[in-house]
Amino acid sequence: MRRWLARCSLFSVLWLLLLSRLQGQEAATLLAAWRAPDGRVELRLSVPAGAELTQAALLAGDAATPLQIEPAAAAPRWLLLDAGETLLALYPAVGAAVERWLEAGAAPAGLVLVDGQPRSLNVTAEPAAWRDFLATYSAGVGQPACFADALTPLSLPPAGTLWRVLVIAGAHNTLPGCAVARLPAFPFPVDVLLVGATADPALIQLAEASGGRVLRADLRRLEPALNELQQRWQQPLVTLRGQVDS
Repeated sequence: MRRWLARCSLFSVLWLLLLSRLQGQEAATLLAAWRAPDGRVELRLSVPAGAELTQAALLAGDAATPLQIEPAAAAPRWLLLDAGETLLALYPAVGAAVERWLEAGAAPAGLVLVDGQPRSLNVTAEPAAWRDFLATYSAGVGQPACFADALTPLSLPPAGTLWRVLVIAGAHNTLPGCAVARLPAFPFPVDVLLVGATADPALIQLAEASGGRVLRADLRRLEPALNELQQRWQQPLVTLRGQVDS
């Protein structure tokens, strides 16, 4: 966890370490952290189902700062769907699987269809809105998949905001026409589900650098992969709060 905090530049010190004591077998997963100028610290963690986080503290040298533990609401979901040329033959099956996956989850969700000019549906809990938006989903011949364009607005959320982000991408699409050349850094994990035969190395690097997961699936394995991810996303969330020297 200390390395994740340093990598994301959430804190400028390396002595910050999260200690947690769980009644259960698996460890909690740090998803995001924020530090205010006055030294207030907030961390968001997921806790395995059936486990209980009973104690947490920040260590600075020999000093331990206890953290308050509070339950947190489920984080809104953002799902980005490749609408470029490489999913031309696959997008109907992908869209149908995504619709079922969205309706099986409890958290609100926003959608982005990623082609040369990404289009988005703001976060909503209305299944009818998801269905109507996905009805417009298609992949076009000669279309790039401009994931940097689509991800950049999501990479700068308000302080204290956690989103669960999933990118579903086909084969590596090198067609020109994107406005933004480089994928942004994220302050929380971005998961990537690769459906194509060849993967964009930048998307894999984004997932790994943000603390997210990289999954690979053909059409037969698409829904099992989505369900595996859903199980992780549905783990309970907790917020830790405390005060450190500013």
